[in-house]
Amino acid sequence: MNNHATTRNVLWADDDAGDTLQSIARLLQKRGKLSLVIAEDYQQAVERLNGIAIAGPNDRFTALIVDTILPPGIRDAALGNYLGIKLAQLAAATHGIGAIVFLSVVPYGEVAHHFARLETDHPTVSFAYFNKLVLFDGTHFDDLLGSLARRRT
Repeated sequence: MNNHATTRNVLWADDDAGDTLQSIARLLQKRGKLSLVIAEDYQQAVERLNGIAIAGPNDRFTALIVDTILPPGIRDAALGNYLGIKLAQLAAATHGIGAIVFLSVVPYGEVAHHFARLETDHPTVSFAYFNKLVLFDGTHFDDLLGSLARRRT
C-alpha cells in the first residue's frame, strides 16, 4: 500500500509536543495517518516552514497544529504575546497551508478577535480551535483530525 497518498505532512508547533504531549503525537500519527514535524518554539517553526517551502510538492506541509502561546526561541526576543497567532498568519499568507488548528489551554475568548481576523484575512484556509484540557472529551479529538484535512474553497 502506498502511504504517500494518504499521509499528510503536518507541522506541530508547541513547546510541549516533544515531551508532555508525546502520547497525543503518537495518536495523531496512528489515527490521522499524519507525518508530524515538531517545532518547539516560534523560530524553529519558521525555520521548518521555510525549509519545507523548497521541498517537492509531496513533502510540503498540508496543515499546522499550533499552540497559541509559543516561546520565541530567540534569546531576548520581544516578539510579543500569542506567537502562535503570528505563526498561523505567516503559514497562511506565505506557505499555502490549507488547515490551521490551534491546540491550546488559552481560552478561546481571549483570542477570539485574533482568530476572527485570521479567518477574514485568509478565507481559503480552514481554521479550528481546540482546548488541550478537554481534547479527549466527547468527539473533540476526532473533530481535530477532521479539521486537519479541511481546506476552504
